[in-house]
Amino acid sequence: MDLQSSPSTATLRTALDVPEGTLIGNHHRVLIQRTRGLIHTVKFVSKPRPGTCVAFAFGLSNDPVYKTIAQDFGRKVFAGKRFVEWMIRHRLQEIDPAKIGSLVLYFSGSDWRHIGTETGLHQVTSQWGTYPIYEHGRCEVPERYGDVVRFFDKPPPGQALADFLDYARSEGVSNEAIKAIIAEEARPLRRK
Repeated sequence: MDLQSSPSTATLRTALDVPEGTLIGNHHRVLIQRTRGLIHTVKFVSKPRPGTCVAFAFGLSNDPVYKTIAQDFGRKVFAGKRFVEWMIRHRLQEIDPAKIGSLVLYFSGSDWRHIGTETGLHQVTSQWGTYPIYEHGRCEVPERYGDVVRFFDKPPPGQALADFLDYARSEGVSNEAIKAIIAEEARPLRRK
């Protein structure tokens, strides 16, 4: 689906493109200032979760196993662009039309840029990079997120972590390392 390119939508999308380097705590305030006088449905949901839009959309932001792998293996193995591209090639099933709970992926041409979850009729909830989580219309995203939207079935809870672990293995994280991380993260549970 191509995003609408009406003059009012283009103006809004330009305004939503808050400058890089804006402090996380100021993002919402700057967004309000930049969109003053424009009609939109963008609503602040919450402060950002650890990670970016990908970890949030797949429910990995607060998963201790995910967080340990993302931290231990640096910027090499985490839920980012390479993970999304791997998921599109190996796991995600494209659908049309979208349904409540499906993943909404934004592309610039064929280049993936952003991800959220369909939470209402043409409404999406997503974390804007490392910035806050917003509910917004499908077309109400920063211009840099691209001009094409595609929809995919969202993996059920727990499956996203299993998929991420398979991705991590494909990136060279050993089964032994994954087992050790899982065992270490499960240890506090055994004490209870």
